[in-house]
Amino acid sequence: MWYQHDTRFRESTSVAVVDIPSESVAEFKRLSGFAQFAPGVPTPWKSYWVATGMNDLLTTDAGNEHSVEGYRDPRRYVVLHDGGDAKRRIFVHTDC
Repeated sequence: MWYQHDTRFRESTSVAVVDIPSESVAEFKRLSGFAQFAPGVPTPWKSYWVATGMNDLLTTDAGNEHSVEGYRDPRRYVVLHDGGDAKRRIFVHTDC
């Protein structure tokens, strides 16, 4: 749906936004290796997806949950957005 990759100053950043069927969320969580998710989106994270034009979905905690492992290396920030329909939007930001 949306993807950007940038490499500079020996750091590589990838940003992606993808939609998956709502029934695939449990499988995504299991296969992604993210053990825990918490409600909402940490305020500093919201800026990671400004370029996508979709970060307005992250302004409230309603319908959002984030991986609690985002501050570990390698840095991987993941937010699941529940828009209330048959799909879930996944926001990913990685720094390596």
